[in-house]
Amino acid sequence: MKLNDKFFLIENKQSRNRIVLAPMDSQVAIDGFVNDIHIQHYGARAYGGVGTIIVEGSAVTSEGRYREKSLGIWKDEHIEGLKRLVNIAHSGGSVIGIQLFHGGAKSQLKEQTKSINNYFDFLNQRNLKILDLKEFYEICDEFVKAANRAKQAGFDFVEVHIGDGVLLSNLLIEELNTIITSKDIEKRIEPIVYILKSIKENIDIRVGVRISVNDENPDGIKVTDYKQIISLIEPYISYLHVSGGDILSKRKSTIGAENKVKLHRLNYSAQLIDYTKLPIITCGNYDSKDEVKQALEKSISAVAIGRALIANANFVMTNLLEPNEIDESYHWNNNPWYKHQDFYK
Repeated sequence: MKLNDKFFLIENKQSRNRIVLAPMDSQVAIDGFVNDIHIQHYGARAYGGVGTIIVEGSAVTSEGRYREKSLGIWKDEHIEGLKRLVNIAHSGGSVIGIQLFHGGAKSQLKEQTKSINNYFDFLNQRNLKILDLKEFYEICDEFVKAANRAKQAGFDFVEVHIGDGVLLSNLLIEELNTIITSKDIEKRIEPIVYILKSIKENIDIRVGVRISVNDENPDGIKVTDYKQIISLIEPYISYLHVSGGDILSKRKSTIGAENKVKLHRLNYSAQLIDYTKLPIITCGNYDSKDEVKQALEKSISAVAIGRALIANANFVMTNLLEPNEIDESYHWNNNPWYKHQDFYK
């Protein structure tokens, strides 16, 4: 595999390279709406050469926002602004999807939040409502409605977040799942399968999932658990996106200092290849061509980059690609932020 390979992360939509803009919160939305800061942020990375953009976690309900200024996709009024994001990304040459998100107990808001446990007691949970199974499935339906809004906005795919301790990820862990109390992981993740199947069958938009692949904790998720999990969700998804975080994130034995963050999920990501033929995205503070090559040499399909692309919107073209690899699929020379001037006149 080569960094500048044109490949299909999702079916029937070719990405111009194997670099993905990681979904990172910008925290500038008002009532969930896209504004000009979002347009500039995502547009600059599209024109800067990113192959695939995953828009930050966008709340499927108001109380599902991570924080007050998180992006939203919980009402039809959001669609028009999201269309602007799609249009600027496509004009810059990127494939673009949006992450569907509900923070659960990790949502830090003044309004009431909702989850299925109060495990994350290091956070402010004074307004936390514990859901029953019926109420939980009502939120599952909001994921499906949000996927429909994403399709109306023109996104190429959606990504359902089931990692990092957010609401859906709690289903995977027996200790956290209070609505389906079973030792059988197939039973515990039935609502996740319901969401993915409903989107695939009713919305006709491609779906990926963001996962936490190993908790480094005996009570948590293990990479080997994904052999079964993938077999259950694979019929409904197009790719897997390995998160840098874990689910039981208040425990000391998580990713912190002992594991560092440099390429820290690469070996786990490579292990998933034994369980699926789906494309796999990995992450882990990649900031050089050599580091990206390490992932591709392990047959990882794509590398998600965050901090380096925050620092430099043109990182793909200035630091990863050679000049002869920048072909007509890159639009730097008609970049709306670039105005050519003839200084000889």
